Amino acid sequence: MSSLKKTLLVLFLLSLVAPLSGCITQQLPATPLEEEEVVREEVEEPVADEGEHEPEPLEIVDVAANDHRNEHVPANTLDRDLSTRWSASGDGAWIRFDLGEPHTLTAVAIAWYKGDERSAEFDIEVSDDGDRWIYVYGGVSSGERLTPERHSFPSVTARYVRIVGHGNSENMWNSITEVELWGHDELSNHAPKITGVAAPVATVGEEYRFQVEATDPDGDALIFGIENKPLWATFDTTTGLLSGTPGNGDVGKFEGIVISVTDGWERDHIGPFSITVRQGDGRNNSASIPMPSSRNREGMIEETFETGDYAASGFNASGAPPVVTADSHPVFEGNRSLQIFLDRYDRKASPSPYRRELKLVNKNAGIFRNLRYGKEYWVGFAIYLADDYQMPGTSDILFQLHDVPDQHLGESYKNPNLTLRINGKSRKESRQHLVHQWVVTIKGDHREFTPTGTKRYYPTSLSIPVAPAAPDVGRWVTWVFNFKVTWKPQGFVRVWKDGELVLERYGIRTAFNDVVGPYLNIGSYKPDWKRPGDSKNPNLTNHWQNPFAASEVPSRLSYLDAFRIAIGPDRYDDVAP
Repeated sequence: MSSLKKTLLVLFLLSLVAPLSGCITQQLPATPLEEEEVVREEVEEPVADEGEHEPEPLEIVDVAANDHRNEHVPANTLDRDLSTRWSASGDGAWIRFDLGEPHTLTAVAIAWYKGDERSAEFDIEVSDDGDRWIYVYGGVSSGERLTPERHSFPSVTARYVRIVGHGNSENMWNSITEVELWGHDELSNHAPKITGVAAPVATVGEEYRFQVEATDPDGDALIFGIENKPLWATFDTTTGLLSGTPGNGDVGKFEGIVISVTDGWERDHIGPFSITVRQGDGRNNSASIPMPSSRNREGMIEETFETGDYAASGFNASGAPPVVTADSHPVFEGNRSLQIFLDRYDRKASPSPYRRELKLVNKNAGIFRNLRYGKEYWVGFAIYLADDYQMPGTSDILFQLHDVPDQHLGESYKNPNLTLRINGKSRKESRQHLVHQWVVTIKGDHREFTPTGTKRYYPTSLSIPVAPAAPDVGRWVTWVFNFKVTWKPQGFVRVWKDGELVLERYGIRTAFNDVVGPYLNIGSYKPDWKRPGDSKNPNLTNHWQNPFAASEVPSRLSYLDAFRIAIGPDRYDDVAP
């Protein structure tokens, strides 16, 4: 509001009432609604910090949503009419606003349909490009008003704003009548700049150093990052120095290296580039997988299966026990790996031929026996699909986090919170894009009691393809998972495959609201190979009748190695195979 408008408003109020002291307030614009339907409330005018301009409503150039019902389209949130709305059902339904170019954002004002009768749960996210989103606010509306409520957060520079709905106190509908974005037209931040050219060749036994240069026009503190860092090298996130001395086992080409810098607002990078490691005499042999470099082992479990005693690391067998192999089988590190063989019909070897896993649950697992809510974890491992591995007719689950149900409430086991799987075939057209892909699934529920049965419903339920699986047969594939365990919509999941970031989701539920946190399984699990009576859960359907299960190859062989789990932020280098 301009100074002139403020002055006129104050003079008008003084002409009506006795002199008052207090804050200046403003009334929202009138709407075409009938008078009795509008709850008119005073909204405190935002006060700018010293040295800053006052925030003001920003011009929105476009609006879109992932869904809407009938005439309740996204554009209704910008028509200044509280009688129209955008509506979409389901946890995670979103509406996105485009400012056309980056602006400094400080608040979002939202008016909810039936906002005086029920409260709505939602998150606010921002993005520079519309693809990668940053969570800036999460909350619940008051349930007491129809007019917009302003939700403030620390100033951030972005072009896009997304409101993600999680239903309301009555049902799972997300219905918004009006939205305003508040901030500044001018940018208060300038992007950093990074420069440097890396030497393309490193020599065995000689130190390699690459120091980038970075500047920031605003003098902000800078943080450096790296993707696809060579295993023989270390990287300093404070200075941006990449250095290390490769050994004989590191000969080969390391590709896709990207070094970035951020001031906490914007990012710049160089790359991708490659570094070729060669012998000192000029020979260039095929690269082999190096043994792990020095790691920070505090708050961490490491199991490379060299001793054969995985129970000492906290693992118990689930189903048929996996076998620690001799060095004649594929290995990723050292001389041994974990062999995982399933034979669907061999019930003499195991009463559960559909499962051969290790479960991180015995007393030696310590703080990792059950993962803690609100904590950040990192998990790394390498998987080898045997040379004769055939793409499955039904899904193969190779890594999972699983719930511990609240049996005192009558809960039974639910679907896993988080899995890595190779998806099988599907009769549903909507799932054809997942067939024979590496898929990450994420499920979560904020309710204290989660019903189970033949038709399960979870407020968060995602199946995200990250890469085709067929090209990975007959080779080692490395994985790193980074996630926060929470049933609140404030969790995240990030996944790297072979050193490349392939999945990044924020503002999601990653757990169920149980008394005890989830536990971790590694190995192989084929739920569709179960026969009648295999499951203790009477609500489950007969998986044996799945037509794709009946026709697929009845055995599976894979190997697992270099397992590590760590707690805390910035542990990628500690767990990455």
